[in-house]
Amino acid sequence: MVKDIPDEELFQLISKARSGDEAALGVILDQHRDQLRRMADKELNEKLSARVDASDIVQQTFLSVCNKVDQFKGESLQEFVAWIYEIHRHNIHDIAREHAGAEKRDVNREQTVNFSGISGHGGEQSSSSGWSP
Repeated sequence: MVKDIPDEELFQLISKARSGDEAALGVILDQHRDQLRRMADKELNEKLSARVDASDIVQQTFLSVCNKVDQFKGESLQEFVAWIYEIHRHNIHDIAREHAGAEKRDVNREQTVNFSGISGHGGEQSSSSGWSP
């Protein structure tokens, strides 16, 4: 369980995180892990949640924040938290868009091609032919 950290201490942690202190950034992110997970769970539809776990999106958000923390331009704790949630929203939508495209390539939608009616093919694919359907 994550203990509640006073706002003043969190603001100091943000300052340290902006200076590259990964441990400080980890403490801040841990404070929001549960809320970020709930947000991702709420945003994922049933079909998408079968492909992607909300905790994977939270991990992606943590990685994104770590890579972009030096780009944060705000001055307050509220701005930093809003910035984290905006990154999270973008990650959720990016993953949803990515998997919507993958749905079109779903293995379960693939069909077998019958080559028996094509001249020179006895219905079986030769592994030495060098081509594939």
